[in-house]
Amino acid sequence: MKKNILLYIILIFLSVFVIAFGFTAYKYYIAIHADDPIQPYVAAHDGQITVVRGDIAIDMQHQENYSLEEGDVVLTQQDSQATVFWPDRSTTQLGNNTKMIIDVMRVSSDYSEIKLEARLEKGKVWSNIVRTLYPGSYVRFQLPKQQLVAGVRGSVFEINLEKNYIHSVKHALILESKVLGKKVVLLQGEIASVWDIFKRLSKEVLDTAWIKANEASDAIYNKSRKVSHEITLNLIRGTNTLVAWWNRGVQKILSYLPGFEDIRYLQALANNKIDDVKDFSKEQIIKWSQFIKNTDLTQQKDMLRD
Repeated sequence: MKKNILLYIILIFLSVFVIAFGFTAYKYYIAIHADDPIQPYVAAHDGQITVVRGDIAIDMQHQENYSLEEGDVVLTQQDSQATVFWPDRSTTQLGNNTKMIIDVMRVSSDYSEIKLEARLEKGKVWSNIVRTLYPGSYVRFQLPKQQLVAGVRGSVFEINLEKNYIHSVKHALILESKVLGKKVVLLQGEIASVWDIFKRLSKEVLDTAWIKANEASDAIYNKSRKVSHEITLNLIRGTNTLVAWWNRGVQKILSYLPGFEDIRYLQALANNKIDDVKDFSKEQIIKWSQFIKNTDLTQQKDMLRD
């Protein structure tokens, strides 16, 4: 009888341990991969939008999503808008009556290489590029009719073919005229004509309602990413509580398992372990710099920068 009771106690203890370990491991797995590249997709807003893939046209209604591939054409109508979510989690808002073609979407798992390219044939777009681009990476928007290329590096910008302007909202753009064979830098706040990259326009040409709507949307999106990243680091960060001892033990075990390799890098950042950060490879520095880019974690940013 006593043996049976002891066996039951052991089984209960093991069951609780396995459940607790599994729950904790799942929590860490989600945290570690919360900022991984995603399957790109488009989300419909308001009315109907269409994704054309070869000979197939896929119609979508408000709040419906559809995954995107290179070569896809995204079309909005008079009463509809859409949001493209790129693999690196950057976004592009498409206004009414817009046609955009996805040419290139290639993003490495550590964000050391990002290659995004699209063609805007009509309408207007607002892009929020959330990553810092390193050598070998690019984000380009082609304007075929205007023979113009807008090159982007971690910027917020808008292209409005209805009002014939390009507006650098945050940071700078590089504009290249294929007709003239020349380039020009469009600084933050500047507005250029899509037909003449050297011509600066006044703010009176701006679509203020469109700008305010997208600034509000970006603020919500950026805030959600910021909160998610800070929650992740707080989750990993150690304390002196009993729960923290359990968490550190689980972290130690998980660090040897596939899919959890990055947990020790998060531990180093979360706990300001400078010596561990010095062991980061170039690729790891890039990845985790991207991760904390839009947080308020100044110490962690300084550690990676140094």
